Amino acid sequence: MSKPPSPGPTEPARLHRVSVFVPAYNEAANLEAAIRDIVWAAERTLADYEVIIVDDGSRDGTGEIADRLAEENDRIRAVHQPRNLGIARAYERALDEAKLEYVSFLPGDGEIARESIRDIFAAVGAADVVAPYHGNS
Repeated sequence: MSKPPSPGPTEPARLHRVSVFVPAYNEAANLEAAIRDIVWAAERTLADYEVIIVDDGSRDGTGEIADRLAEENDRIRAVHQPRNLGIARAYERALDEAKLEYVSFLPGDGEIARESIRDIFAAVGAADVVAPYHGNS
């Protein structure tokens, strides 16, 4: 696992370690871009991170994409539910798998811009809970 680069003069100091839960049910068309945006943001704001993709019984190739992403980046793990068990069970599974002191939840459909993800990660540690929202254009 490579160490993130040191922050530049305009980058925030990286102090926090976050496990990022990404639920994915039939997200083959969106998952790779969503994960790339999460990694982009994490590498710019966090001291350490892990991405836990929970494939919730997808039948469209999502699981295979998750496995490939995990092979390409050792900070990404793919966890597979045997069938669609729903978001609550996927969340419980991610919590069981999480190894870092903070946990974040970001969807696998890529609906959140990477700059917004970066801002969410930058707010970690500012409060007990960081609950962002975004408008729907």
